[in-house]
Amino acid sequence: MRLNSIDPMLNQKDTTAWIFQVYAAFVISTGSFAASLYLLPMDNVVRSQLGISYVFSISASVSLTKTIRDNHEARKRQALIDAIITDKVITENHPLIDLLENPKISK
Repeated sequence: MRLNSIDPMLNQKDTTAWIFQVYAAFVISTGSFAASLYLLPMDNVVRSQLGISYVFSISASVSLTKTIRDNHEARKRQALIDAIITDKVITENHPLIDLLENPKISK
């Protein structure tokens, strides 16, 4: 059995354009926030608090994204294993498999 016949998305790769867009969006958003944090008139305490909060939100977003991805991959892997096991059980225990392999057998 070919694994790609069960799940064609197993070999999915991100394009170079998508990877560039993701990194560019992150750099632009972080850079614009840092520039506004530096240029806006405010006390250093407020500036520090906003900077720490922004870094924490980035960290939490990365952790959440990684957790969602890991859970999704685990479900895909389990579904693939279940499909392989089911296919094997059906193939080994199908009542007509002997007739299909050897048509001279008659019961």
